[in-house]
Parts: sequence; structure tokens; C-alpha cells
Amino acid sequence: MANYLPFNSQSFAAVTTSATCRSGSIFALWLIAILLLVVSVRTTSGHRNAFDHKYSGNWLEIETLHHNTYPSIIHQVWLGFDRQEPPNSWRNGTNETIRNNPDFTYHLWSKDDVINLLTSHYPWFLPIYHSYPYDIERADAARYFIILHYGGIYLDMDEVSVVSISDIINDNKLQRYQCFLPQGTPNGITNYVIMCKRNSLFMRYLTSQLAMSKGWYGIPYATVMWSTGPRFISRVYNSYGEKDSLFIMPSAEVQKNFRCLFEQSWFSIDGIIIHIIVYPFIRMGLSWSYLFVIVTIIVLLVMGRFWKRWKCTLKRAYTEKP
Repeated sequence: MANYLPFNSQSFAAVTTSATCRSGSIFALWLIAILLLVVSVRTTSGHRNAFDHKYSGNWLEIETLHHNTYPSIIHQVWLGFDRQEPPNSWRNGTNETIRNNPDFTYHLWSKDDVINLLTSHYPWFLPIYHSYPYDIERADAARYFIILHYGGIYLDMDEVSVVSISDIINDNKLQRYQCFLPQGTPNGITNYVIMCKRNSLFMRYLTSQLAMSKGWYGIPYATVMWSTGPRFISRVYNSYGEKDSLFIMPSAEVQKNFRCLFEQSWFSIDGIIIHIIVYPFIRMGLSWSYLFVIVTIIVLLVMGRFWKRWKCTLKRAYTEKP
């Protein structure tokens, strides 16, 4: 049976002081995390319009001639870090994509396939690839090098091509562009669908920026987004000098051509909170720095309110005698 100590004013003071310290520590940690995120975003948001020669690799290993057509190949990546096989719903989606594109070759990339590609052609990137703290960062980086080296179209495992990709190319006259990228939500561009000609200048530029974007951005969600994910590719796009060579499809049109299964999302509670709280502010056009200041203030006010109520309730429970 548990033993309970009798209440007295000294013990209550000790309890409330300890709780106050814990609450203050939470506030401090939250503020530090937000500060680190804002500083990291600011220090990595500068424009770079040239290749970084330290990390550019030996581009002569692949053809440097301009390729005028999109290779008829569909790439998907399954690194299998957390499970051996994709879920059945994803397999069914892949089968639908293959049926809708009989003129395309399909290739599913494994962890070993990606390592072999990097080892053979981009060994400079291997240490960076292995040093990523999250598997989704490796999956992001893998797609960029695959599309750089082979061209064609990359699809996330939970994306389904509901129409012919050849029709998308012909209807939008994509042959005059070096890459096709989807508009992101709520802004920027995203990376769940990428189609490029082989050895495109944009993908060469994008892969050269990966080393400089690697880092910790305060929380897991932001780290993935800014190091390899949609915020990374959006920043690279903004600093790219030949935007006219890229075709950005509006999100509404993307949704007509591709169906997302919305399963097995990589982000956790931090990503959910950002999608619910932060993204509405982004749609209003506010910058990330202002957003995190606003969110921090809201969180502190809410936590402070709950702390005040909890302290008063605890005090009444122990001081008011029947």
C-alpha cells in the first residue's frame, strides 16, 4: 500500500516551487528551440546562384550533353528502414500507376540500390547521406540523385498516377522545360512528384546544395523540411537563376493527375501541430520568423493559464478543510 505524507505549508511550498521550476524549464527549452530554429532558417536562407565546388562532385562521370526528352521511367524509393515491405495499399497504388502508364518502365529503388548509385557516381555525398539523423532525409536525398542521374519521373510510394504521364507531358508541352515540379501547400514547391530530363542543370544545382542545408533546425519536422524536404527544394528554386526552364504545376492540377493515399506519414506530433497551427498563418503571407514568435507567445500564454489554474486548484485542495 502506498504511503502518503501529511500536508503542511512547507511541503506545499516545496511542491509548488518544484512545479514552478519545471514549468520554467519547459518555457526556457521551448524558447531556446524556437530561437535555434529561427536562427538556423535565417542563416541557411541566403541565395547561392553558383555551384559549391567543394561538394559538386565529378560531374564529368555522366553525360554533359543536353537531353531533350524525358526518359520513360517511373522511379519509386523504398529504403525499408522500419519495415521490410511496403503496405498493401501502396502496392495497389503502384500497380495502378503501372497500368496507367504501359509505355513507361518502372523501377523500385532499395537501400542497396541507392548506396550503389552514390558509391559509383557520387561518392562525395556518401558521408552526408549516412550522417542524416532521419530516414526520410535519406529518402529525400536519394530521389534527387536518381532523377539527376537517370531522369524520368519520381513518385512517392503513397502517390498514384491516375492519368497517363505521357498525356501530362503532351498536354502541358513539358518537352520545352527541363523539369516538372508540383506547387506546394501552403506555398513554395514540393518534392513528392519530380520529373526531369537526365542530368538537368536544376537537379545538378539542387544536389550541390544538400551539404550546405544539412543541420538541426530546432525540431524534427523543421529539420527534415529545411534540410532535404519541401522547404529545402523551395529555397533552391527561389535562388535558381533559370526559373523559366522549370514548369510548376498548380496544386489543384496536380491533384487531378495524382492521388495521394495519405498513409504512413513520416512526421509526428510536431508536424501535426505545425500543420494545424502554423500553416494557416503561412497562408496569410507571414514569414516563418514571425510565425514562430506568434506561436511561442500563444503557447506560453496557454501554458501559463493552465499553470495558474492548476496551482490554484492544488492550493484549494490542500488548504480548504471541510
